[in-house]
Amino acid sequence: MFTAVYLIVLGLAAAPNALLAKAPRARPFFENMQPYEAGIGALGAAWGVYFFVETILNVARYSFKYFVTSLAASVSLVALGLVLGVVILKAVAWKTEWKNAIGRAVFTVAPYQTKLGIVGVVVGVVHLYAWFTR
Repeated sequence: MFTAVYLIVLGLAAAPNALLAKAPRARPFFENMQPYEAGIGALGAAWGVYFFVETILNVARYSFKYFVTSLAASVSLVALGLVLGVVILKAVAWKTEWKNAIGRAVFTVAPYQTKLGIVGVVVGVVHLYAWFTR
């Protein structure tokens, strides 16, 4: 359940312009979240990698519906985490190869930030549903 809620928050942080166009009263929420966006993103990327490995290792325990939504949630967490947490992730990476790999991954994913944010919210809601009905 934590993963689904975290993915929804990460998706909201990644797509503020699309959401503010529909609900301008949400501006204070996004303004308060903005200083913590990089930390939320870096933690999301790390949690997404952990959750992917945990899902693969426990595949026998999960129903098919929960397994598929868990994989989608973990991939979404990593993608959104890379986009939002690039500053912290590059600072933590001490090898030049790692910094270059992070830069290439973000360069690939960054043009789709708003779409990934919306997909993250949708996948988070579906994963939350799958968690309650497993």
